[in-house]
Amino acid sequence: ALLRSALFTVAKLDGDERKKAVFDLPIYAQGDVVLKLTGLRLIDYDRQVLAAVLSAYRDFPLSANAESGWVRVSFWQFAGMMGLSYGLKVHLAIRESLIRLNAAHLRLRVNRRDVPLPRLVEVAFDDGYEEHATDPRNLKGSDLIALRVPEGMAELFGPACWTAIPQVALTEYAGLVRWLTSFFSTHDKPYSLSVEDLYHYSGSDCGLREFRRRLKNALARLEE
Repeated sequence: ALLRSALFTVAKLDGDERKKAVFDLPIYAQGDVVLKLTGLRLIDYDRQVLAAVLSAYRDFPLSANAESGWVRVSFWQFAGMMGLSYGLKVHLAIRESLIRLNAAHLRLRVNRRDVPLPRLVEVAFDDGYEEHATDPRNLKGSDLIALRVPEGMAELFGPACWTAIPQVALTEYAGLVRWLTSFFSTHDKPYSLSVEDLYHYSGSDCGLREFRRRLKNALARLEE
């Protein structure tokens, strides 16, 4: 439901656009999915960060109990989970992405059923700073992140909904190529779509003619 939508947009949002909150923003989605976002708009990088959060739960049970279900990892460990080498820029990018994900509240309707999804993930930091006011001079790889996936998010991963996204889709590509790899990974057989549909589902804002050119190049890369 989330990967077949413009939730993790490939649009190039500048710094101000990333910090501007939205309320009940309709998100283009495939099929009969109705999706609205309140909070901060999410970008391509945020999908990679969310995938790392979910991968941290491979050995831990999800829990509806507010006092349990938390996983604690360092920024250095988290960067490794994303296939990245730790550094200050990576630290800041991960931190800001987790803040966006923590602030994202979704209204989701799938197969004519409302799915309670107040948050994608719950996050807390131990570095003593809030929001974007962090002083980079005080950051270090051993700073801890506390993560918890809420029950509503976990409910989306039932046996009938599970899809395996190849790791290469999240680590070796970016932008439209990464979005297309994730999107097509959710289909188990060929499915005809118009170019205009893909334009809207990806959240592209470059104009349809330019999108056609980018789509052709992206599909050529995937074929390789």
